[in-house]
Amino acid sequence: MLHISFHTYDYARHFVSACTRILGLDGTPDGVEDQGKLTRVGAFPIGIDPGRFVRAIQLPQVKDHIEELKKRFSGRKNVSFFELGAL
Repeated sequence: MLHISFHTYDYARHFVSACTRILGLDGTPDGVEDQGKLTRVGAFPIGIDPGRFVRAIQLPQVKDHIEELKKRFSGRKNVSFFELGAL
């Protein structure tokens, strides 16, 4: 199952609305459905310290975890976006 996250509820709602109007998908309270597959859409407002984030991805245990995730999700599509602002 695919999950798509946005910073605000409005962004998530507009995404579902666009999927239903433009792509003709079925919108649900949990997201959008296409050919029986649900893509969950949610709002998760977060803020991070970009410098701390950049430093953290250099740590050996984080690099190891990233490799584990790559193996776990090998062959699957994963779309991730992190808006870090000006570094």
